Amino acid sequence: VGGCRKHGKQWYQRRVRGAGPRESHIDAPGNTTRALFLTEGAAAGSHEALVLGLIRTIVGGGGSAVQYGTSHSQLMNAASHASHPHSAKCLNINYSDSGLFGLSVSGHAEEIGGLLKSSVGVIAGLLNGISDEELQRAKNKFKLELILERDSVGGMLRHAGIESLGAGSPSTASQLCAVVDTLT
Repeated sequence: VGGCRKHGKQWYQRRVRGAGPRESHIDAPGNTTRALFLTEGAAAGSHEALVLGLIRTIVGGGGSAVQYGTSHSQLMNAASHASHPHSAKCLNINYSDSGLFGLSVSGHAEEIGGLLKSSVGVIAGLLNGISDEELQRAKNKFKLELILERDSVGGMLRHAGIESLGAGSPSTASQLCAVVDTLT
């Protein structure tokens, strides 16, 4: 029902029947490793998609003008102990019927375990709550991201199509911003 097989230099582990963990290991040259820690997310156009989008923005997965350094992200701050180049971000990918939510962490092979552990710790730390100021800052940033995604004709059409499939009808940026304002 499950198995592991080697195909060239690639290892695949999977569970064939039922909903269970799925892994894919691909050997590549060099010492850089990427780890994805994902779970099922929310469908596009749903209230849950906005909640997960706000969480992504709080911990550091939203758009940022800062390209270098760690001051723009809780995830990057938590991973600052790494001595090699690294990256950590939160993902919230929404499709018409479901989505993916979780973490993407890249770093040196010897440090990837610590990077992933500190990143998961940031997400777990949200259970302790955040300040009203942090929440308002994340809401403002997330609302700006929603507006900018729909700023072009192409962006409007793409989001209208995805939301129509997922929620039955598209939402305007102002409607989405109003919902974001109600999130606590």
